[in-house]
Amino acid sequence: MKTKYSPLLKYKQSEVDKLQNHLHELNNMIREQQELIRHSKEQINLIKKPTSGSFRDFANTQDIMIVQKIDQNIKLARELELEDEKSWILGKIKEANIELEKMKYLHNQEKVKKAKEIKQKEDNEMNEISTILFNNRSAS
Repeated sequence: MKTKYSPLLKYKQSEVDKLQNHLHELNNMIREQQELIRHSKEQINLIKKPTSGSFRDFANTQDIMIVQKIDQNIKLARELELEDEKSWILGKIKEANIELEKMKYLHNQEKVKKAKEIKQKEDNEMNEISTILFNNRSAS
């Protein structure tokens, strides 16, 4: 049964769905970022420091390790940003769900009210029909 809250209910539901879709996307992005971080750590561990040779070889290896660690730190920072956004989205989902529940409650209250009105109208019509039938029998 449609009520004046039906469009609002539909809107609030779509709002919750959009937020949850965004949350799923964020979770996927976080997983991807964690995989990139893991891969970066593996790359750093694969770098072998020279034990002999020129200082230039050692310096080049150090430079490569520094670049890899900087890259890893950038990825860690991105993961933290995504985690912060996830926390924010979870708060928004909670708020949106509360609003949705309010709309559902109002929608159900309106349905109950309409059902009572219909029942009362039917009862009044039945009483009217009964009165007419009783009067017709009494007159005969």
